[in-house]
Amino acid sequence: MRASRNSSIDRKWNGKTVLITGGSRGLGLEMARLWAQYGARVGICARTEADVDIAVDELRVYSSEVFGQSCDITSECQVKKFVAAAKDRWETIDAIVNNAG
Repeated sequence: MRASRNSSIDRKWNGKTVLITGGSRGLGLEMARLWAQYGARVGICARTEADVDIAVDELRVYSSEVFGQSCDITSECQVKKFVAAAKDRWETIDAIVNNAG
């Protein structure tokens, strides 16, 4: 599915930062695709680095502002590292989608 261009959604999300847990496949990846097409900076996490790498490569077709990191969301320490890495990269986080699990 391709996002429409010049819509009010494009303007709303352009330049915003969205983090998505479980963003490497299924609904999480579909949301990441759409937000990337809307111009958002997209950070995703998944349990394995291989899954993250594949998804990030796909998402870069839509946007160069994509970040991915392996993260087990059952580990508070790993979640904090994922969020901190995104904040270090983009300074702000505008939305978090807790899609994993």
